[in-house]
Amino acid sequence: LAWDLNTFAGAAFSTLILHDIKGLPNSAELLQVTRQLLCARIVQAIVVPGGLELPPEDELDDEECWTQDEINSQGMALTRLVAHCRAMVKNRCLDPNSGLVGSIDGLSPPQLLAGVGRAILPFARSLLLMLRATVAVSRKRKEFGSVAVDESSESERVL
Repeated sequence: LAWDLNTFAGAAFSTLILHDIKGLPNSAELLQVTRQLLCARIVQAIVVPGGLELPPEDELDDEECWTQDEINSQGMALTRLVAHCRAMVKNRCLDPNSGLVGSIDGLSPPQLLAGVGRAILPFARSLLLMLRATVAVSRKRKEFGSVAVDESSESERVL
């Protein structure tokens, strides 16, 4: 299924640059599309059977860029998301008013953080390449069309 999401992402980015020069997406819109696709991959990894392999506790990556508090905090957020998504799928309920449901018993936040990270990494790499290509084409088309780009925006600095 990750392949299908890659195909969908490629179609989404290629469609974005088909517009007239004035209709091309700005940096904030491109980042929003990227975030949505990455969130879709996270949920896909969580809910698809076999989509998430949890590494053994003794094989967790030592993330030098994250503090232990950040690992625990982000891992706990993912643990709640996993419990919620699995409960929604199991109950076949998509009620937006239900709040967070599902038990986190038996789920290890550091394991989930590592497992989700490993599950989304290949797609995230592909997504970054698609984003870079789309930004390059969009900027070049705007340059040829004499359309000004707001280089002071936060989104433009990120890209």
